[in-house]
Amino acid sequence: MSMLGSPRYSTAVMGDGRILPIQETMGHRITREIDPMSAEGRGLLDAGLVTLWFDDGARVMTAPIQKVLEIIQSGVQQRRQDYPGMPRWTAHHDEMLQRIGRVRRTLKSRH
Repeated sequence: MSMLGSPRYSTAVMGDGRILPIQETMGHRITREIDPMSAEGRGLLDAGLVTLWFDDGARVMTAPIQKVLEIIQSGVQQRRQDYPGMPRWTAHHDEMLQRIGRVRRTLKSRH
């Protein structure tokens, strides 16, 4: 075992559900990036082994990716309902909900 310990994994999850490449680190050194849609990336995300950062900087640890996407989706739905009389705002949030849904389905379909 390395003196640096076990690898750690982290990534950012954007407001529209996009997941940036997963960074594997040993200590402060980035050892590699993992495609979140690859089998390895999905396995790490599903197991909750990746520290997930929201695009607003809030941190979520050891949460399976589907749960995190559900939280993001719920927040977008709430913001959409807060401004029902603003068509451009509603359309923006509808598009975000569609994107999040696509990411969720893609991650599920690749199991």
